[in-house]
Amino acid sequence: MSTKKHKPKKKYKNQSIKRSSKRINLISQYPRTFLIIGIVFIVIAGFLLVTGMQNNAKFGLALLSLIVGAITVIMANFSLAKKNVNG
Repeated sequence: MSTKKHKPKKKYKNQSIKRSSKRINLISQYPRTFLIIGIVFIVIAGFLLVTGMQNNAKFGLALLSLIVGAITVIMANFSLAKKNVNG
């Protein structure tokens, strides 16, 4: 009988967790640029809301632009805060 009853633990078990935390996307690389792009989307949405209240297509485009701009600003803001703390 062998004296070792337990299998040795694999050393590469936690590497997938480390790899996923090091993933870099475009917004985290250029947060200020995407912050400006998000603000531009919000300004375009405001302009479309003011000028196109009677047209349903402009209203829909304005709401879509507002949602995309808000999400972009929020994601860029989180990346910007994280980058300033670490850097």
